[in-house]
Amino acid sequence: MLEGDTVSPFSFWWNGAQRLCAEERRLAMRRMFMLMLVCWGVLLMGCAPSSEEATREATPLVLVEEASPTPEMQTSVVAVSPTPETPVTASPTPTVGMPPELSGACRLVVDADTTVYMRPSTEADVFGLLTAGETVELVARTADEWVAFEPGVAQAANVGVFRYRWVRLGETAHVEGNCETLPEVWAPRADGCYLMVILETPVYAEPRDDAPLLITLVPEMVAAVVGWNADRTWAQVDLSDGTVGVSGAGWVQADTLNLNGPCDTLPVVEE
Repeated sequence: MLEGDTVSPFSFWWNGAQRLCAEERRLAMRRMFMLMLVCWGVLLMGCAPSSEEATREATPLVLVEEASPTPEMQTSVVAVSPTPETPVTASPTPTVGMPPELSGACRLVVDADTTVYMRPSTEADVFGLLTAGETVELVARTADEWVAFEPGVAQAANVGVFRYRWVRLGETAHVEGNCETLPEVWAPRADGCYLMVILETPVYAEPRDDAPLLITLVPEMVAAVVGWNADRTWAQVDLSDGTVGVSGAGWVQADTLNLNGPCDTLPVVEE
């Protein structure tokens, strides 16, 4: 407004009314904006789940099936009638003096005093005597009715059939039990000198180390010794008399010999 202008009362009132209406509109708009904010907040709070509901939703639902009661087991009593007694048949009485552990083995039953020999021959050295009623377990036999048993004495150097003691079957002794499988073995001569092999032993064609090698004897083999060289450093063996299974003769160093029988009287043989 310019200085000197005259303001009419209506203009003054009109201008004041306009200013008042503008102020009220601003206040109304502010209140409306605040009201909208409050309503928006209430809507947000209403949509969010409560903590209790969130916990309930997060926890998986587990169905627990009630266990059905176990039915009571009924016990029935069965009357058992007494079993009639079975008649007992007496088993045959074993031979007098026979140990129970020998009942299924092949055994020698002594009927009268019986001579025991070192080899299967009546010309061999005598080992001892079995008296009537004694029983021993047998381990071998020969083709001519001799049977053998283990004497139960120390004999570290002996091998094979030389570990046995021998009885001739006849009027004073007989066999009983499972004797069909009793092995038949080679029988040494009563007066023979024999090499009993404990360690591997080479047999040469001549009595010297550089002679041709004929065979190497292995433990448990037996071969007859038939003579010596001049200075008794070598022994001649007969490979056909024994358990080697070959024929022919050869030479073995004397310091490897393990002998059984009458060997001191063997002759010197030509080399």
